[in-house]
Amino acid sequence: MGTLFSSPGSGSGSIGRYKNDFELACRTTKLFAEILERDFGAPDRPTDPGSGLHDKITAARIPSSGGPLPPELIRRMRYVTTVRNRIVHEVGCDALPDRTKFVGDCDGILAELGHLAARKKRKGAGGCAVM
Repeated sequence: MGTLFSSPGSGSGSIGRYKNDFELACRTTKLFAEILERDFGAPDRPTDPGSGLHDKITAARIPSSGGPLPPELIRRMRYVTTVRNRIVHEVGCDALPDRTKFVGDCDGILAELGHLAARKKRKGAGGCAVM
């Protein structure tokens, strides 16, 4: 998929490039799930109960410490996930309540996840191996 901030064929770094609120919410949360599975050990079992995005957020662990994600990051991710669930599942909810806040939160979440994942890569990059 490329970097955390882009998808194939995109020229903009912000997820705000998606004009449709439904597409914005769905693509962003799919990206969150992919990142949590790939970089933070969240479960990848789409057919199992307990494998929704809220569950992945709870299960995710910071690679460098093994601890949970920071509480403020969890709070923002849960807000975005809840808004996504409403726009997808609730009749009559056809737009984001505050698109500017949603985009800002998503861009901030992606940046923080990228920073936490990069710490893992830097921490594991050095050192020596004994054979």
